[in-house]
Amino acid sequence: MKRDTVSFFRLSLVIIGYLIYNSLFYLYPSGEYPSFAWPFLIISWVFIAFGNLFLLIDPIRLMIGFKEDRNIRNSSIIQLVLVIVSYFIQSADLMKGKFKLIDFMNHFSETFALSLILTLIFIIAIYQKLWLHREDNNDAKYHFVFGLLLIVITNILLVSTAFSTISAPTLFNSGKNYPQEFKDFGLNGTVKVKSKKHAFELRGYEVSLEYTEQFSDGYSYSKNYTIPEEAGDQYELAISNESVQKIKELLSTDKERERLEKVKYEEFNFLLSLYKEKLKKLKVPYTITNTINTAFKVELVKETRVDFYPTDGYEFTAFLISESLRNVEKGDQDAAGFYNIDVKQAMKNDQIYANIDLIFYSVLTSKAQKAGLSNLEYFKEVLEALPRGTFWDGVYQFKGSAEVNGKTRDVISTFVVENGLGYFEEDELK
Repeated sequence: MKRDTVSFFRLSLVIIGYLIYNSLFYLYPSGEYPSFAWPFLIISWVFIAFGNLFLLIDPIRLMIGFKEDRNIRNSSIIQLVLVIVSYFIQSADLMKGKFKLIDFMNHFSETFALSLILTLIFIIAIYQKLWLHREDNNDAKYHFVFGLLLIVITNILLVSTAFSTISAPTLFNSGKNYPQEFKDFGLNGTVKVKSKKHAFELRGYEVSLEYTEQFSDGYSYSKNYTIPEEAGDQYELAISNESVQKIKELLSTDKERERLEKVKYEEFNFLLSLYKEKLKKLKVPYTITNTINTAFKVELVKETRVDFYPTDGYEFTAFLISESLRNVEKGDQDAAGFYNIDVKQAMKNDQIYANIDLIFYSVLTSKAQKAGLSNLEYFKEVLEALPRGTFWDGVYQFKGSAEVNGKTRDVISTFVVENGLGYFEEDELK
């Protein structure tokens, strides 16, 4: 009876390979390995490849070598089943068309299951070793201790994975206490850290946040978004440092500049687009859509294609910072003062403009022909004839395709409303 029939070394190659691979992945998650790390990476690939081969071959050889031994035969069959399951687990990305090994950050469930299966294979191997050397008590004890030690080693990855990932939805691994950060900024809503996972592109994490707040006008706001959290307490900027400097030049007080230093980060940047929620609450997109479609008695515009944008990003950000701080000083607590921005005044001052996309001018053909005009000319004539006060003062850009000089062109028509009356500027053709 051969004493080397059960090889703990061959059975340990897979887990050793994954330990090396995941250690490198933790150190260099971007996948850009330094030259000295490549030999270790190649070794990990070799260990995983040959280890998986030995996981399949060794139980088969054991069954053939001891085919008369029922205990060895049955235990080897169990090992083979576990090995096949482990192959499916390791192929998690391959089945998605990605040629990648599973890693302990992005594949916690798979790594957890793989570690458990390899542990079971080791336990069975210890049993087989003890059974084959049952007549030599000292040798049996040696194999039991050695095998037990290898089981502990195989679970190092399992334990490290559990601590790295199970705590992810909490703030245990986070460099920031997000609920406290939001509270300190003056946001009275509820913030939840929904998940946290390792980001392959950077040495850090992607944190999924949910922020909800009930505003004083009854509007219920909810925002789900993901922000990058880099290693070393570095956090992703939504506004570049160069842009921050330009905006600071437009601010007049230190308090305003301090507020800008907060909203430049991804976690608070949603505040700079809250003015759109105020416009929705006031039903401005609906009103624009309904007014135009009613005037032409056809569905010319869809509400989902009506949006609002800053005319000048730097100036409007400075305006939002100043107005929100002014609101807070007046006692306004809605979204730290960013919600109750006077959007009507912002439109009038040309700080934001309405963008109406995908105008279906072709539906006006019959009406335009009756008036002896082109579709675009008819569209302009009807809007300019609307009663004073139909639209808020401000700028409205209409974008669509229309026939111009016998050719179909993409046209941007700018409609300016002053003192309640509107007129069109010269079209921009593309």
